[in-house]
Amino acid sequence: MSAPTDEDLREGYERFSQGDFDGWMEFLDPDIELHEAYLAPDAGVYHGHAGVRKWLATGGQAIGGVRFELQRRVADTEDTVVVEVSASGHGLQSGADFHNRLFHVTRWRDGKIVFLASYGDEDEALRAAGLAP
Repeated sequence: MSAPTDEDLREGYERFSQGDFDGWMEFLDPDIELHEAYLAPDAGVYHGHAGVRKWLATGGQAIGGVRFELQRRVADTEDTVVVEVSASGHGLQSGADFHNRLFHVTRWRDGKIVFLASYGDEDEALRAAGLAP
C-alpha cells in the first residue's frame, strides 16, 4: 500500500480529537500494535482493538480534552509514515493544561495502521522507523 495522504491522517486525528474513538479505530488493523511511552499514564504495548480500548480507558481516567493536530509529515516510505503532531489537553485531577509536540510512527497494511508509536524526539522517531537522519 502507498502511504496515506495528509488528508487521511488529518481525518484520523480529527476523529480522535472529537472523541469519535469508534471512527478513529476504523483506521486501525484488528491486529494493531500500539506502543505508548510518551503521554499515557499507563505506558506500555497494547495489542489489537481490545488493547487500544484499554489504552483509551486508562488514559481517559487521567487526562481529558485530548486533541492531536497534524503539524507536518516528517518522512515516509511505501508503508511507514513519521509525522509531527501537537498534543493538548488537561489533567483531570490537577486541571493543569498541557501542550506537547511529539512524533508518531505508523506502519500501514491494506489501508489500516498495524503499528503506532509515539516519540518525544524527531531523530528517535526516524530511527525507530528505520529512516535514521
